[in-house]
Amino acid sequence: GDDDAGGDLVSPCSCSGSLKWIHERCLLEWQHTLRSQAHFSRARSCEVCRAPYKLPLLRAGVHGQPLHRRLLSLFRRTSMSVLEVFRSPSWAALAWRSWKSYVLMSAISQAARMGLGGLRAGVRLGHTLVTEQTAVLIQLLSTLADIMGSPYAELLWCQAAAAVVFGLVSEFAYTSVLGLAMGAVYGFATGYIGAVRGSVTLATHGTWQGLLVAVRGAAKLLRIAAPFLRKGGRVMRRGVVR
Repeated sequence: GDDDAGGDLVSPCSCSGSLKWIHERCLLEWQHTLRSQAHFSRARSCEVCRAPYKLPLLRAGVHGQPLHRRLLSLFRRTSMSVLEVFRSPSWAALAWRSWKSYVLMSAISQAARMGLGGLRAGVRLGHTLVTEQTAVLIQLLSTLADIMGSPYAELLWCQAAAAVVFGLVSEFAYTSVLGLAMGAVYGFATGYIGAVRGSVTLATHGTWQGLLVAVRGAAKLLRIAAPFLRKGGRVMRRGVVR
């Protein structure tokens, strides 16, 4: 039957006998308690018969429960189902987790963009340095080869060329990786700060907008109620005079 404290009696699992019936509101509060303690699997099924809880979406109830109460119960159960999907104990915790994910993803996205920009800048710098140094070193090695003029000149030239190539490749890789790392770090920092600043700005703007709407609503209500208040005041004064 219907009880003001606990709502309708329901049979949500496979239990029988005295354990078959439970107040719907009591069951929902018990599930909420379990979810708030991060026991999501325990909140989904009965601890006695191990059957998953099943509640009808909308039902008239034994004594014809009002529609608004049925809709409120549906909203409550839907809300708890959504929280269970995201494995969150409350909407506040879900909002906090979503905000942290948003800030982190914004920072990672900005880090990726700035990192690629830094990589391209490093590649261009490394290419410029390698091109300039290669031209100078090739001219120098050619001059040394002409000066040495010994049977070992070719061998020494090859060894020097290998060392030069290794040094140039290392320098090219170093500038590229350095540009990528610096761009990623700078992008992550700017993205994180930008996301936090945007959230604070949005929250502040929303708060001020809410206060403004509340003040305007109160002023409008006072304007509407002022004639009645003045009329009531005149009536009271007349009664006092009499």
